[in-house]
Parts: sequence; structure tokens; C-alpha cells
Amino acid sequence: MNILTLYVSKVNQDYFEKCLMIFCERINGIFYHNDFYIDINEFILAELDYDEIVYIENYINDFVAYSIIWKNLYLLYNLLKRINLDIVFLIDNDNGEIINNDDLFLMGFDDFTRWVKY
Repeated sequence: MNILTLYVSKVNQDYFEKCLMIFCERINGIFYHNDFYIDINEFILAELDYDEIVYIENYINDFVAYSIIWKNLYLLYNLLKRINLDIVFLIDNDNGEIINNDDLFLMGFDDFTRWVKY
């Protein structure tokens, strides 16, 4: 399964979800697109170590985490690039690397693909 985790400040959560509604259909709190879906991950704190939590909170304060399950990475990349213009977030590739939206902005699709599959 192809999974990424997206961290968004609680302050920006409503706006982030409104942005998702432009591109996705929301059913039972899960945002669906043909090639990926995004769901709030309420259990993320149990999976993160202390240093990761401190890093995330230092960057975006109180946060909410979303799990992204994807099939087509290119469509997900395009969505994240569009949202990147309006909101600060962090992405975790579940391989121990977290990047911020500024890093994503500088990445081309090939670089993003290499980072995701790290």
C-alpha cells in the first residue's frame, strides 16, 4: 500500500478541507479521488516518537494528521502543489523523512517520486 502522512496546523484544518473539497468527494469524513483518498489519522501520536512530535509542533504548532493512500502519485503531487500555495504543511514519506511545503514547491515530480519511494 502506498501511504504518505500529511500534517496540517489545526488553525488551517478547515481551510485545508475546503481546498480538498474542490478536488475530492467527501464521504463519511474521508476525501476520495479516483486515484487517492485522504483520511484523518487520529492514531498518529502513538506512531510518532518524541523528536518527531517536537519537530512538527515547532514547525506548525498544534496539528492534525491525514493519511493519504495513493495509486497515482502524479495526481496527488499536483493536488499538493496547488494546496501548497495557500497552506503550510509537512509531509512524511513513512521512511523517516519529513519535508515541508517549501521543499515540495522546489521539487519537480521526479524528485518527489524519488523522495516518496526513498
